[in-house]
Amino acid sequence: MNDLITDQNYRRINFKEEPIKADFELCTFENCSFSEATISHLSFTECTFENCDLSGVKVIATAIQECEFISCKMLGINFENCNNFLFQLNCKDCTLDFSTCYKVDLRLSQFTNCQLNQVDFTEANLTGITLDKCELGGAIFQQTNLSNVDFSSATNYNIHPEQNKIKGAIFSNDGVKGLLQSYNIKIIDN
Repeated sequence: MNDLITDQNYRRINFKEEPIKADFELCTFENCSFSEATISHLSFTECTFENCDLSGVKVIATAIQECEFISCKMLGINFENCNNFLFQLNCKDCTLDFSTCYKVDLRLSQFTNCQLNQVDFTEANLTGITLDKCELGGAIFQQTNLSNVDFSSATNYNIHPEQNKIKGAIFSNDGVKGLLQSYNIKIIDN
């Protein structure tokens, strides 16, 4: 069992050079680098990450519960390897390009003004979330539960309606093009 660290603030630490072997609760990480670090088998509960680089971080059986990520670089993270119990990402102004959420339950998560380009959402559950002002260029949606997802301010997505559950999802008029793109039809604005 790991030691539990609570209510601590960490600034400008490179966790690849200073490996950690503890669980964190109510901690704040500012301008820290977790890039290519291993945080597997650790727990982060109600922690805040601000201006951190988590690109390529290894997260095997990592618990991420009620954590907030603000202006973080989170490229190429394999979230499907995380502990799925109460898994929750609250991301604002983050870049998550090339990450994988295969079969991940994201129902408790929030994404605001994030780049989610080339993210693999295959078989993920996004039921009821809002992708507020998110860029979804090249994101993969296959057998994904998108029921009641709010795409109204999201851009550049391409969703095949027959390969995903989209009942109750919300789209803007401009965004409907992302639903019809797979049919090779032309849409003309009048």
